[in-house]
Parts: sequence; C-alpha cells; structure tokens
Amino acid sequence: MFCRSRPAAALLLPLLLSVACADDPVVTQLDLSAEVSRLTHLRLSPGSGQVYVAGVNRIYQLSSTLARLQEVVTGPRQDSPLSCPASGCPADVATEPTDNVNKVLVVDQESRTLLACGSVLQGACTKYDLNNISLPSQDLPEAIAANDANSSTVAFIGPEHYHAWGASNVLYVATTFTLVGIYRNNVPAISTRKLDSLDFAERSINKHSMLTVDVKYRDHFLVEYVYGFHEKDYAYFLTVQRRSHLPGQQERGYISRIVRTCVTDANYDSYVEMTLSCGGDNLLQAARVAEPGDDLSQDAGILEGDRVLVAAFSPSHGYSNEPQDRASICVFSMKQVEDMFYENIHMCFNGSMQYRNMEYISGPILDGHCPKAGTTGKIRHFCSEGLKISAVHPLTAEPVLSWDQRVTSVAVTSTGRHTVALLGTQQGTLKKVLVSSMRSARQYAELPVDPGSPVLADMQVDLPGEHVYVPTTQKVTLLRLQTCEQYTNCTECLQIRDPYCGWCSLEKRCTVRSECGKADSSSPRWLSIDAGQQCIDMERIEPQHIAIDQQAQVSSVLD
Repeated sequence: MFCRSRPAAALLLPLLLSVACADDPVVTQLDLSAEVSRLTHLRLSPGSGQVYVAGVNRIYQLSSTLARLQEVVTGPRQDSPLSCPASGCPADVATEPTDNVNKVLVVDQESRTLLACGSVLQGACTKYDLNNISLPSQDLPEAIAANDANSSTVAFIGPEHYHAWGASNVLYVATTFTLVGIYRNNVPAISTRKLDSLDFAERSINKHSMLTVDVKYRDHFLVEYVYGFHEKDYAYFLTVQRRSHLPGQQERGYISRIVRTCVTDANYDSYVEMTLSCGGDNLLQAARVAEPGDDLSQDAGILEGDRVLVAAFSPSHGYSNEPQDRASICVFSMKQVEDMFYENIHMCFNGSMQYRNMEYISGPILDGHCPKAGTTGKIRHFCSEGLKISAVHPLTAEPVLSWDQRVTSVAVTSTGRHTVALLGTQQGTLKKVLVSSMRSARQYAELPVDPGSPVLADMQVDLPGEHVYVPTTQKVTLLRLQTCEQYTNCTECLQIRDPYCGWCSLEKRCTVRSECGKADSSSPRWLSIDAGQQCIDMERIEPQHIAIDQQAQVSSVLD
C-alpha cells in the first residue's frame, strides 16, 4: 500500500510514519501503538494547522503532516478516585498508580492554550502552551471531567451573554455522573466555565451556571453525552439516555435527545430536551454540525451561513444501550431543529401541555407545571422565560443512507456546490458520501484506514478542505480527499462520480477544478458529474504548427 516507510522524528521512541504513493489517498499514517494503549481525542489549531492528539497517559503535538513535534506524559499518576479531590491527594490517603485517560481536549485560540482534562484527580484539567505543550503548564484544580475510563465528557468553547455590559467566550461542558467517590456529588451534568480558571461562569445568590440531575435519580439515570456545539443563541448537546428516569422501567429502553440552553441564561432555566431519531433507529453514534454546499442549502431551504446537522444512528439490542452493527445517516437543518424546539416550547405556554415532564432535573419551574394559557402575554423570545421542558414531539427524519455496519465518526465538508459527508466506521474504514439533498445521498468510495480499529469521533478536515485527519485506537492517518489523477481517461474519471473530480479536456487528465487551466472560461474545458455533458477528447489540432507572424484558421478533431 505504501511506497516506503521511515522512522518519524521521535522524542522518546521511534514511531513509524508511513508515506504513501502519489496516487494513494493515504498521505501519512502515524502509529503510536508502541507507547499509548488508546487514543481518545484529536484537535487542530486553526492558526498553525498543527495537530494535537491525546489518549491514555499521553498528549502529542504534531505538524500538519503528522511529524512529531512535542509530547507530554500525563500518567500514570498517584490517585485514589474515592478519596482524592481535584486539588490533589492528602498525605494520609493511600494512592496507587492510575492511568490518566484524556476526556477533554480543547484548543483555545484566543489565549493560545490547549486545555486537557483527564480521568485522574476527579477530572481536573491542565493548560498547555499551544505553541509548545512541553513548556511549563498550569494545573486547574476543578472537577470537570468524568473520573473513570469510559464515562462520557463533552466540552466546547462558545459565547455567553449573561450580562448587558459584555460577553465572553466560555467552556460548555457536559459530564456523565459516575458512582466513583463522594466528590462526584458536586459535579454538575452540564455547566458553563470561565476559560481562565474553570470556575463557574456565574455563581451568585440566585444564579449558578450549571444543570444537575436530581439526586433521587442520578445514580441510575445516567446520561451519555455524544456531541456538543454552539449555534446562534444556543448551546447544544446531543445525548443518549433512558426513555424513563424512573427506576424499574428499564424495559422502555433508550432514546437519543438534543438538548439546549440559551447563551444569555446564566441559570440554565431555559434548558429544553427533545428526542431525535433517524428512521426509527434510536441510538445516536456520532454527529457533526457544518455549513453545507449550495445544492444542499437550496434543497433544505436555508439561508447562506445556516448549518446542518449530519448524524449517524444505530438500533439498540433490545432495551439496552448497546448498538447493533447497523447505521442510518440522517440530515437535519438547524432551522428544523429550532422550529421544532419552538413548537414544543409553545405547547407548554398555549395550554396544550399541563406539565413540563422534567422532574429528573433539579430546580423545576413552577413545580413542573406549565403556565395557564393566556397568563403570560405575548412572549417575543423564550430565552427570557423559565422553561425546563421535556418536549413531547420528537424531531425525526428518514435516512439518506443505511448500512449493515456501524458508523462511529462524522465529518462534513464541501466542494463546489456539493456537500460531502465523511463517515468513519467501527471496522476502521472511511466512507465518502455525496449528500445531494435532505432525503438522498450516495456512497462513492470506501477506503481502508486502520482495519479492525474503530474510527474515533474526532475526525477533522483541514482548513483548506483538502485532507482529513482520521484517528483510530492507536493510529492517526492523514488522507487526501481526492485522488483524481489515478483515473487515466474521461470515462473512468466521470464514472466514479467523485464530486471533487472532473475531466480536463484540453490537458487530457482527471483533475480537481482548480488544477484545470481555464476551467471556468468556457465549456467544456472541465467536465464533472453535474456538467450534463459527454466525455470528449481532442484527438489533434490542425494545423499543428503556425508561424508566429502568420494568421490561420485552427480546427480541432474530437474523439
């Protein structure tokens, strides 16, 4: 598969950096299996294009071509999850070497820092210099992440507008409740944190920027957080959770939900949950929000700059949260999401609902009752109201594609007018999918990346939109998004129906549009899947030679 292999520049151990042939989609592949048992996260720095990869006991700083620049050893560390707070272990507490599983990895471009939170010391975090993570770091002794190996934590940077006099960027973080020690009682399900200290963004007598599951239910009503993002006036998280919060109702199974809070709400009173499903499949596996290409935008009826949510689901095994080896892909516009949230919230205020159905969340509004119809007057923006509502009506969509294969990662990019979804699988392959509308898509390629090793959720497309970084359990692979040059004639070039590729008729080669000379000057210089034209080939130009001071009529003979 590869042209050659050479050792990467290493700081501690030689790592194998494989370099691919010119027409191979794999540019490089970094094998970290010699020193890390499991990778968990990958992030890119928008400024430098450098790559940051974290896993069990390690954080790596890599170049854009995956050359190794710096590394930090984060564990094992002396810890006792039952007895040690985030500030550190008291001298009289018995500790043991404990693996530090990275749970949060966030690039703070504004402060030029990398925030990493591990599973030791109650999920405490450390800030590193983004330019060189091996420089002295800053420990932040706040319990942020889950303190075990497998419970979920999702975090992202977004805005808060809690006060009229200003706004700031903050860390939105959601953490599954663990049963590992009494210190977990103080860790909220969702919270907003200051980026400099990780203290709560708002903490006063009557406002606290956090949301907690009621103590009566949190030991068994465990919420898995899958993805989070900021969009317009809201911070969103996507979850998998039991359909019922009540003990003894496990047979009702699991659902996926999209939850949100207003970025102007310092007390999480605007929190709302809504069920999300895809063709009846109930377990969300991966998702990504992104700006689509023009074709999909027009089909969705959304404005320029609006985004869509591409999500992968699987059906559950019975009533459990274990996914089957199947996948369905659905596309939701964020306009659809907002409209359905509004419809559900409005039902609580117009008399259609009596109860908010969210007794499992602490601090209910009006003791969980909806206001009497007509008592609230005209509400211009629900962010100013107390909500805490569990929506009655779900947001559903029909799959654009389905497979007997589980999808574990989603990335979205565009080329020309087209929207491309990149889907990593449980088997270690990458599916390339052209999403042509909100109802239809087609797979045009599937590439082996790391056979037998699941693709992690943090696939990232580089800023130019030419490559994708694909992390698996112990490897990071850099893939080109197109290999048009491997197709040697027009028929091959167009039959593959790759949205990146077209036939450059004057140069007689398969290229991306930008590499075809004068592709935009006239038709049919660059033939593509949506050109609606047949393959042509210039057999010869007559006459073949003209003196520089002569004028002559030139004709081309087409094949």
